[in-house]
Amino acid sequence: MVKIVNNYGQYKVTIPKDIIEVKGWSSKTELRFIEDINENIILKPVKKGGIKVVANAGQYKITVPIDVIDDKGWSSKTKLRFVENTNGDIILREIKPRK
Repeated sequence: MVKIVNNYGQYKVTIPKDIIEVKGWSSKTELRFIEDINENIILKPVKKGGIKVVANAGQYKITVPIDVIDDKGWSSKTKLRFVENTNGDIILREIKPRK
């Protein structure tokens, strides 16, 4: 589980190191946030035009685009998890609070 961190109006999440390693991502990787037909947010590596993964003190972070934050209704109180589907895509999924 990860939380969204509001850092002066930029929303960041920490990508678990095991996902970085398994996917072969690094601080040079650029990711695009893509919403599929089921409203899943998929992180797709791209050669250009994505958002760069930032490495700092052994942690890997990425800035979540504000339009994704707004469309999903996410905030700094939102808890997320990373899920890998059968296609090998990494999905950001909200953990809904239990009622």
